[in-house]
Amino acid sequence: MSNLVLFIFLVLFCFSLHPTNVLGIRSFGDQFMCQSLVEYANKYIQKHFKDVMATEEFFNLSKVEVMEIISRDELNVQSEEQVSLIE
Repeated sequence: MSNLVLFIFLVLFCFSLHPTNVLGIRSFGDQFMCQSLVEYANKYIQKHFKDVMATEEFFNLSKVEVMEIISRDELNVQSEEQVSLIE
């Protein structure tokens, strides 16, 4: 497990989170059951949702994944209309 933690820190060190990679990093954390990486990515997604939702990765998410993201109370949007357009 310590090698996995080290690897995750290396990933975060080498790849700054960006709207174009945050969903992939979140998925990586989910695959390796690293909840701290998933939550780190989730916080970025919540803060930069407008930019994240304009990426190709976002359009490739399943409906369940999109609903999980947009159902968070912490989502940073100017109005609920921005989110209702997705549904």
